[in-house]
Amino acid sequence: MARQADALPCLARIDDLWRRSPRARYCLRLVAFLAGFAVLFESSQELWTRLYLRPVCRTTTAVLAAAGFAARLDASTLSQGFCTIVMEQTSLRVIPECTGIFTLFIYLAAVLAYPATLGARAWGVTLGVGGVFLFSTARLVVLGVVGQAIPAWLTLFHMGLMVVANLGFALFLWLWWTGRVGRDG
Repeated sequence: MARQADALPCLARIDDLWRRSPRARYCLRLVAFLAGFAVLFESSQELWTRLYLRPVCRTTTAVLAAAGFAARLDASTLSQGFCTIVMEQTSLRVIPECTGIFTLFIYLAAVLAYPATLGARAWGVTLGVGGVFLFSTARLVVLGVVGQAIPAWLTLFHMGLMVVANLGFALFLWLWWTGRVGRDG
């Protein structure tokens, strides 16, 4: 009983903070959306693999081939949660983390939690899905080119530069979107 009595003032403080602080509301909504996306991804990984990973890999392979690289997609392992982009000098084993899906989820959570109209949020979601898809494809193309040209640098690009670039792109996109929403409604 004492623990319940101790919890009541804490809950009252949270309720007061929720009512008086738009920033606190945004942060709590953001955490809730992030948790929701985590549960959604974990409960439907095969769906995300087919809806997002495979199209990113197909697009990446097509861009590499159009740029003159001998690239082919091996999607026979899709049921195991990955695809492989096979090239002359290197192969890229592409798992969901490589496609920017988690960066997309962070961006979407930030958009959905933001205090904007439903139309503005829908525009932000559309912008993010398309933008992160294109950026993820470009990211994998760069990794393929680096893997072909300078294989020794592939790990540096993959684990260092591209991770920062991925998050930087999502932050840039969100800040650009919030700036537009703030000006245009």
